Amino acid sequence: MPIDVDAALKALTRMTVTQLRHRYGEVFGEPARSFNKQHLVKRIAWRKQANAREPSTKRESNTPDAASTPAVPGAAAAIATPAACPQSAAPADAGR
Repeated sequence: MPIDVDAALKALTRMTVTQLRHRYGEVFGEPARSFNKQHLVKRIAWRKQANAREPSTKRESNTPDAASTPAVPGAAAAIATPAACPQSAAPADAGR
């Protein structure tokens, strides 16, 4: 369901900073750290547009996409280990 961006922005700009911070918490699920009114208005409007475009279950799920999962199980852990990159380890006699 598309939202009327102009109407949403007008409604948000009429709100006080305290009201915007409360709305930010409702929309994002975490407290707002900013007290900047313009920033809060932009962030809330952006999130409302994003929520209207895509289903919330995809964004809220913590399951990675197929593109972000390694093709070989454990491959990401093997790449991150220092043993996989012996040239990055300092030689034992480097300080001499």
